[in-house]
Amino acid sequence: MSSFDVPEFQHMLRSSIGSELYYYYEIDSTNRVAENLAQQSFREGITVIANSQTAGRGRSNNQWYSPLAENIYCTLLLKPDASYLHRIPFVAGLAIAKTLAALGLKIDLKWPNDLLVGIRKIGGILIQSAMEAGAVKYAVLGFGINVNSRSFPADLNETATSVAIEIGQPSDRESILAGILMNFEKLYSEMTKILWEDFSKEIEKRSTFIRDCEVRIQNHEGITEGTTAGLDSYGGLIVNTPDGARVFYSGEVQACRKK
Repeated sequence: MSSFDVPEFQHMLRSSIGSELYYYYEIDSTNRVAENLAQQSFREGITVIANSQTAGRGRSNNQWYSPLAENIYCTLLLKPDASYLHRIPFVAGLAIAKTLAALGLKIDLKWPNDLLVGIRKIGGILIQSAMEAGAVKYAVLGFGINVNSRSFPADLNETATSVAIEIGQPSDRESILAGILMNFEKLYSEMTKILWEDFSKEIEKRSTFIRDCEVRIQNHEGITEGTTAGLDSYGGLIVNTPDGARVFYSGEVQACRKK
């Protein structure tokens, strides 16, 4: 088992995001560390990475599988304008998809924040934020990418995959993460210059879920079935149901069948 090679990563990095780096061989959660840093005066783009997490976070308080020295566990500390906060997970998804495409992988962005290859999950995104007087005090953007895991716990065995499984050989975590951060910085800097309509079209190109997909969505209200009809101006998923159009801002897409 090898540690993440920080000097090699820094040598490859060509972005300001990631230049201020906090690396841990093992930590409970990169998001928790970033949240603690956010309580202090911070420079946007601070990056926290770990070789392993003992309590990595996924959505809905789920734990993120974080074995030692196999995958990418990373959190960015950001301070976007409040009107663009909803774009951040999509920017991250695009950055990861573009980076993994260079390895020959076609990533399907599953709304709201999963990354799939086929029907199997290869990564996930989690954003947490704090507001103060109507402005974003901080946004903590965490993501995990399965890079070199070859096996998973029983409850993930049928639903998870990794870069190594998909391409048939181990991959360099340092170069993948450097690529993600460089792609993210480019997209993040362009985010305020692009109309939401154009931005959402770019998301749709990389997702089979967002339009013309017969879905079953579960959230705190129960299960809703319908056909997806794109994203609203806040990143909510529009679903045409027998009772009319509904917009979801959270939930789990349990099934999707293209019309």
